[in-house]
Amino acid sequence: MPSNQTPNYALSQWEKSDRVLMEDFNADNAKIDATLAGLAGQVAGKAAQSALDALSQTVAGHTAALSRKGNCRVEILSYAGSGEYGAAHPNTLTFSGRPAFFLGFGGQTVLFYTRGSTHISSLHNGGYNYVFYGLPTTWSGNTVSWYSDGIVPQGSEKVNYFFVVLYAEG
Repeated sequence: MPSNQTPNYALSQWEKSDRVLMEDFNADNAKIDATLAGLAGQVAGKAAQSALDALSQTVAGHTAALSRKGNCRVEILSYAGSGEYGAAHPNTLTFSGRPAFFLGFGGQTVLFYTRGSTHISSLHNGGYNYVFYGLPTTWSGNTVSWYSDGIVPQGSEKVNYFFVVLYAEG
């Protein structure tokens, strides 16, 4: 039986005088296996850095092209999902002006809004098909708040969400 355990996962740490038992090794291996399986699931859901770099280049290219059009201004915003959702935990995003359009993405969710809409639209993969939601939306000046009864449609997974925002100019 080990005299000590590690602080994070309570794995066995023996002293020279301790009796070493197979059950202790098996219990440690089960803890390590469960932790690695959980981490593998988290890593599988992450976007590859090369995909993020390619997307960043695409957005930069579009931003440069749009800046030459003279009729709109582009802004890039982001927020970190809180893991909370529902009417008591709305998401909030503040813009530098009232946007004509925005497109946000992160986790399993795509969010978009077009000026004049009464809601923010949410689209995500529901397993076998895509699910579309119209989310309750409140504007206060240049700040918008929205919520949903689910973490994915609301865009509240604990990941970073990125927004491309278009403002009408002139």
